[in-house]
Amino acid sequence: MGEYNGGILQSFNSTTLSEVTSSGGFGELFYYLNDSFHVHFGYGIDDPEDSENAATQIRRNQTYFTNFVWDVNKTVQLGLEIEIIVRLTTRSSSPVHSWTAMPW
Repeated sequence: MGEYNGGILQSFNSTTLSEVTSSGGFGELFYYLNDSFHVHFGYGIDDPEDSENAATQIRRNQTYFTNFVWDVNKTVQLGLEIEIIVRLTTRSSSPVHSWTAMPW
């Protein structure tokens, strides 16, 4: 699944080259505030099997996001996405938090 971004792009153990299995999922809710403005909320998690990963590979990735979308007309949309990523990098590390805001 790594070629489809599953397993945090980790299809195999970087030391032994054996396959890494993972579990995860994604969900999104949206609400139209009026005919041309809507907001989206979502969450995703990707959790490779820890025992199959090398010591330096990412252990878990979680993403929370919100999108604000304005439908200017039927062919043009403007939006802003705010995303928070929580990544557990190695077996002994604390989670790393990062965020981004991206207009589109």
